[in-house]
Amino acid sequence: MLKNYLLFIFRSFSRDKFYTILNILGLAVGLASVILIILFLKHELTYDTHHQNRERIFRVSSHFQTVEMDLRFAYSSSPMAPLMKDEFPEIEQFVRFRQRGKTLLTYREKDGRQKVFYEDKILYADSAVFKVFTHPFIVGDPNTALEDLYSIVLTQSVAEKYFSKEEILSGAVIGKEIQVEDLYTAKITGVIEDLPENSHLQFRGLISYGTLFRNGQPDFSQIKEMLWTTPDFTYFLLPANYDPASINTKFKGFFDKYMGEFGTAIGATFDPVFEPLASIHYYSDVEQDLPRGNAAYIYAFGLIAILLLLLASINYMNMATARSAQRAREVGMRKVLGSSHRQLIYRFLGESVLMALMAFFLAIFITETIISFSPLMTWLGKNLSASIFSDYLLLGSFAGISIIVGLLSGLYPAFYLSRFEPVKVLKSAAYEKNEGGNLRRVLVGLQFVISIGVVLCTLLMQSQIDFVRNTFLGFNKENILLVNIQDEKIHESLTSFSEELRNIPGVLNTTTAAEIPGDVDNTRVYYVEGKEGLEKQLLVFNWVDANFLDLMGIEIKSGRGFSEEMGTDSTLSYLVNESLVRKMGWEDPIGKKVSGDIQMDGSPGEIGQVIGVIGDYHFRSLHNQVEPLILQLNPRPGGYLHVKVQGNNLVNTIASIEDKWQEFGASYPFEYSFLDQNFDQLYREDERQSKLLNVLAFICIFVSCLGLLGLTSFSIEKRNKEVGIRKVLGASMYQIVSLLFKDIFVLVLVSLVLAIPMSVFVIQKWLESFAYQVDLGVGIFLWVGIGALFTSFLTVGYHIIRAANRNPVDTLKYE
Repeated sequence: MLKNYLLFIFRSFSRDKFYTILNILGLAVGLASVILIILFLKHELTYDTHHQNRERIFRVSSHFQTVEMDLRFAYSSSPMAPLMKDEFPEIEQFVRFRQRGKTLLTYREKDGRQKVFYEDKILYADSAVFKVFTHPFIVGDPNTALEDLYSIVLTQSVAEKYFSKEEILSGAVIGKEIQVEDLYTAKITGVIEDLPENSHLQFRGLISYGTLFRNGQPDFSQIKEMLWTTPDFTYFLLPANYDPASINTKFKGFFDKYMGEFGTAIGATFDPVFEPLASIHYYSDVEQDLPRGNAAYIYAFGLIAILLLLLASINYMNMATARSAQRAREVGMRKVLGSSHRQLIYRFLGESVLMALMAFFLAIFITETIISFSPLMTWLGKNLSASIFSDYLLLGSFAGISIIVGLLSGLYPAFYLSRFEPVKVLKSAAYEKNEGGNLRRVLVGLQFVISIGVVLCTLLMQSQIDFVRNTFLGFNKENILLVNIQDEKIHESLTSFSEELRNIPGVLNTTTAAEIPGDVDNTRVYYVEGKEGLEKQLLVFNWVDANFLDLMGIEIKSGRGFSEEMGTDSTLSYLVNESLVRKMGWEDPIGKKVSGDIQMDGSPGEIGQVIGVIGDYHFRSLHNQVEPLILQLNPRPGGYLHVKVQGNNLVNTIASIEDKWQEFGASYPFEYSFLDQNFDQLYREDERQSKLLNVLAFICIFVSCLGLLGLTSFSIEKRNKEVGIRKVLGASMYQIVSLLFKDIFVLVLVSLVLAIPMSVFVIQKWLESFAYQVDLGVGIFLWVGIGALFTSFLTVGYHIIRAANRNPVDTLKYE
């Protein structure tokens, strides 16, 4: 019996090779796309799930409130964690992390050779880190690895820069010393596996937290003002099923005991914010956080996966119903020969499921090929290279999805074909009519609505990304080389070093700033003159030198810039941007009082004044509105050296700058970046999603065109006699082509009308994350409409023109 079923199915496939290939290819491409999206979603939705205690780990963020401000920071204070553990016994463990920034690590071998590398994401951490979080050790003891001062644990990829794999695996690295900057020597006490990409807190090495206070551990209980500074990420391990809100209800006693006195002096209150570990990456809403994901993208790609499955299923259903009239006599003959209604249903469902399984195996092959050989993983910035065959649950799920798609897609044609009556279907052309034509038109129209909508969203996203990359930012970002000044020798001789650089051919100017445009994130409370005297304002600020405005091309709207000849500029002079002027309602901002010096009792210290107003410039990405900003003259320039260079002969110019770096005795390697490239990185995630959507749009179009091609070719075959008669009666080729393409033309226009409002709604939701947005002009919709018509004609044009050119004698000779 099974053999007969399979023979029936394969004979059916072989009779209609063209339609079979179209169906399998359409399903395979759709399924491969869905598999890739699900692999991506699995990666994204499993952030931090590798930690065994993930449901018990909470990050403690900070919520500060004053009369003027309501602030929520991801950071918390250093003494808070140990004090809270003493006060709240339900806190089982705490871990604090403090970022070091880019760190120079040096390993000196016995023969005197050195291995020196900059390492980013080196953090200080408490010794309980490996009791709270799950980080598998290659060598070392997780219970004691960070107990002693000057202990360091490296990830495998970092350790392999300094030591061989044999040394690491044998444990020979344990006890070896590595120099941290010029500060101290740390002893290696462990090597752990590299962190998964889907971990929100990334690090490449951990140094024992106590090393921060190597010159004497402060008495946190006596330094109550430290509870109001927030340098650390803090995590608590709580009992299973414990509600952290219970701690919040009891926190007032802690506040009164440790924080109330200073809080009353500055007029502020504080509450801890407990964030579950699993929700931090996508759902945290606090400021000054680690890079977060965009949950909207996850929902969007999940929806696209469903739509692609729908497109692939529609193709099969359309093709199966369109071929039903052609197979009517076959059904009638099988019923005459004894096949029952149920047997025919099983046969047709089996055909559908077998085709879906064939498409599934082809989809697996396509998926593995794309992951291994295409640039898609680079675009995504994710590592999905682990074979799908290593995850049996996923493999089984995808196979199950394929079977379900096959069953759902085959239900209608199976029940529709099997109910044909033998007497009627064996009479001439009794069933050679356009059965199910309206349903097919609706389904093909739905395909075009989906495809046109995805294409419109893709183009509108790309327009926004082009807009933010090309919008004038209020400063000149081109040909500015950035060097992080961490080397002490360079820092001590920065003035003379900068003068030497300005003498290099190709170097136009130099300046320094504590933070670079695009990444200005320093905030502090200032006293600023308002209508009723000095008012507290939380403002973004940056330390710069006197050359900063000139080099960056930032316009001075009124007043003057900083001058090194004015002695008070380094302590009592401030530059403000137009946003701050508007916020304060100043008509004449020059001379307004400002103080960034706040006393322990909360009162303002030394008071300075505004000396100039600068034009608003985008010191963050265009996702953010330009905020009020204060610039101060750095009394000891440092941070980032900005070097304005000519665009030609960059290689020689950079080489000359590096030579000067070495001449001044720098012990740090010379590393640089360009400001325009750094700014482009701010939109890397948006551009990555846009590229992925481009691919998905192409796939949607491809799958839709496959369906249109199959249906059109079948429809034209059925209308061959009609075309022949029309040609005999004098119809021209143009009239025939117009007749055959008319239905498709109307279908595309209707689909376009339906797709436009849906895509506009979706893209406007996406644009909400940008403070500055591109105008949605009508031109892009017009071009997409023309493109849709042109693409559909290209898809079916060959069959239409071939039918129009066919000799009517060939189509009518048997009538």
